[in-house]
Amino acid sequence: MVEADRFPRWRVFWRVWYSAEAVLGGLPMVIVVPSLTAIGAAIWAVGHPTLSIRRGLVVGQRSIWYAVLNGVIGGVVVLCVLAGLVFIAVWVWYRLLGGDRVWEAIYRGRRGQIYFFVLRCKENVGAVNPVHLGAVQCWVRTPTGSVWEYPGTEEKGWASPNGVGALVRTDDGPGRYEVRWYSTREGERRREVARQRVTISDDEPDEAGTDGQPWLERRR
Repeated sequence: MVEADRFPRWRVFWRVWYSAEAVLGGLPMVIVVPSLTAIGAAIWAVGHPTLSIRRGLVVGQRSIWYAVLNGVIGGVVVLCVLAGLVFIAVWVWYRLLGGDRVWEAIYRGRRGQIYFFVLRCKENVGAVNPVHLGAVQCWVRTPTGSVWEYPGTEEKGWASPNGVGALVRTDDGPGRYEVRWYSTREGERRREVARQRVTISDDEPDEAGTDGQPWLERRR
């Protein structure tokens, strides 16, 4: 457990970046659309040269290389626009609509000053082993504004087959907690997986269970 000044930056950006990369990599149009655009632009440029007709003579006709260059530039522009649209769509889906397609952050209850947070598969998704996430971290902002980091190496030992658990010990008491889960795969930057804001009241009963380890309970 390590205290920090704030949540780390750029985690959502890298999440969207890798997600958009995966989407684009699975779309044949990523290659087809720019290629067709480049060919079409080249054909159009050849068929519509800059002309200056003087007494039957054509002056200033564009070369084939100029036409090809315009076609390539057109293809690159289309590819950038397509990538930008996918990037925006992925960001909007995660931040404003449905969150992560597989994982969700939930609060599982507390026992005294110990709070239990879990990153698990969604109900409509089959069980996915959290090992596919790589190294997992849980960052928590307490009601007093303190931010704490819980390394994934600690939580993985407590994880059920369907998720990863974090045990948060704090004297800050009930109130509004913000939890963000991050993961890092080999060769990639750390990305955000899921987040949650939850308000814990003083009257909330002890829901941790008799063994004090709710994250070990399998989801059915």
